[in-house]
Amino acid sequence: MVSDWKRKRIFRSDIVDMYTDLEHQWLLIEVIERDENGTATEIRLAHYAKEKDDVHEFLMEEEENWDWSKNYLVVYADPKKQCELI
Repeated sequence: MVSDWKRKRIFRSDIVDMYTDLEHQWLLIEVIERDENGTATEIRLAHYAKEKDDVHEFLMEEEENWDWSKNYLVVYADPKKQCELI
């Protein structure tokens, strides 16, 4: 279920499933943990939307509460392309 991904800790082994469940959506992802090579191993889905502008709007609305010390990624979930978060 799509809403199950939001705000939960997601591990590397779950990323492909999330990417498939949220196909054709723009994802705002917080990187929680990286391995020694810098590859994301644990993430949290902060927001997702059909349109990229909606993700940007979410960022602007949340800016005053945003923790800019964290690492974030914006990615498009295209199930025909391999998902690699680095």
